[in-house]
Amino acid sequence: MPFGLKVPSKNTLIFRGVAGGFAGLVYSSNKYAQDARTRLAQRVSFLADRLCGVHEMPRTVTVYITAPPGDGLEKSRTWFREYVKPILVAGAVDYEIKEAKSPGQIETSVMEEIIQRRPEQQSNAGFTSTADNMNNKKKSEVVYDGILATGRNAGASFSSEGCREDKGLDIFCCRRNLGNVKSHIIQEFNNLSLPLEFSHTLDIPE
Repeated sequence: MPFGLKVPSKNTLIFRGVAGGFAGLVYSSNKYAQDARTRLAQRVSFLADRLCGVHEMPRTVTVYITAPPGDGLEKSRTWFREYVKPILVAGAVDYEIKEAKSPGQIETSVMEEIIQRRPEQQSNAGFTSTADNMNNKKKSEVVYDGILATGRNAGASFSSEGCREDKGLDIFCCRRNLGNVKSHIIQEFNNLSLPLEFSHTLDIPE
């Protein structure tokens, strides 16, 4: 060969072929993922350009993150950062993250929040003035645009025996013993959503 170059050996050709194949797969996977994120971001970008009314609250969603079975919580965090967060940012949708470190914490957390809201609604059920009714109505109105479950356990918590999302944001809970919570929940909750008084990221206590 010219310039003193030697013909590569068989092992070198095999190594280059395998390395090039893996590099091509990684590049194509990243490119397709980026194209999908860009395409989805463009579909929701009109939400960021939409004017917000004077009495309209910002869009807010709650994101539940749980660890996949047999894996750590960091993988679900990575899924959220790579696939979910760019879409929320493109649509100017505010979000609050709740992390559950073990199965069952999501159901318990949602049920406890509903239990805490029940006495407030029952105390306001008596006779009150018109001004008090307006104030109570404003306090009870929570602009809530959805719940996102990241991780297999998080999805199962809402779709199986725990709490499930039905008809938008109406949360119905099945009868279940909460252990440390001395109550049983029956299917009687209409238009109840989780409160917004949470930090940006909240670990659900065990």
